[in-house]
Amino acid sequence: MKKASKKIQIKYGNILIGFLVVSLVVLVVLITFEVRNVLREITGEEEGEVVTLNEIAGYGYILTENHTEYFTELFFELKELLESDVRGDDFDENYARLVTKMFLADFYDLNSKVTKNDVGGVQFVFVPYQETFIQFATDIGGIYFYLETNLDGERTQKLPIVKEIEIVSVTLGEFLHEDLDPQYAAFIIEARIIYEENLGFDTSRTLVLARNGERIEIVEMR
Repeated sequence: MKKASKKIQIKYGNILIGFLVVSLVVLVVLITFEVRNVLREITGEEEGEVVTLNEIAGYGYILTENHTEYFTELFFELKELLESDVRGDDFDENYARLVTKMFLADFYDLNSKVTKNDVGGVQFVFVPYQETFIQFATDIGGIYFYLETNLDGERTQKLPIVKEIEIVSVTLGEFLHEDLDPQYAAFIIEARIIYEENLGFDTSRTLVLARNGERIEIVEMR
C-alpha cells in the first residue's frame, strides 16, 4: 500500500510541474504579444502586410484590402482606361481626372487608415516628392498627425469618410521641373470633396498634374 501511495504522489507532482510549465509558456506568449502591440503603436508598424488585391501593370498602381468601395470603383475605371488599346484625344485629361479623384478619395478618407503612417494617395504623387509629402501629412499640423492607431480594430475616434469626389474645372497650365518633359502641358484641376459626414476637413482642393513618363502624377496641391 505504501508503494501505491508513493506512485500516486509522484504522478500528482508531475501534473503540477507540467501545469506550471504550460502556465509559464502561456504567460510568456501573452507578454510577448502585448509587448509587440505596444511597439507597433510606438513605431506605427502595421500588423502583418496589407494584401494587394489588384494592380495596373506598368504603372505601379495597386488596390489593397484597406481601400474603400468608392476608391475600388475608381481604380477599375483607371485600369480599364490605361489598359485600353484605343486612346482618343481626351485620354490624358480623363487620366488626370481619375488620378485627381483617386488621390483625394484616398488621402482624405482617414477612417480606412490603420495608423498615421498609412498616408493615402502617395502612389499618385510625383515620385521625387513622395517622401516630403508623407512628412507633410504626418508631421504636427498634418491631418494624419492625430490619427489614432487601429491595429486592434477597436478605434472609436470619429474620422472622415469620403463619399464622392466631384471635378469642378479642368484647365491647362505649365509646370517646369528638370525631370519632366516641358512639351507636355500640366492639368490644373479643381475638385470638391464630399464626405458622408462633414467633420470640418477640406471640402475642396486644386491639384496640378503633369506627365512623368507613362504616368500622370500630382506635382502640386493647393
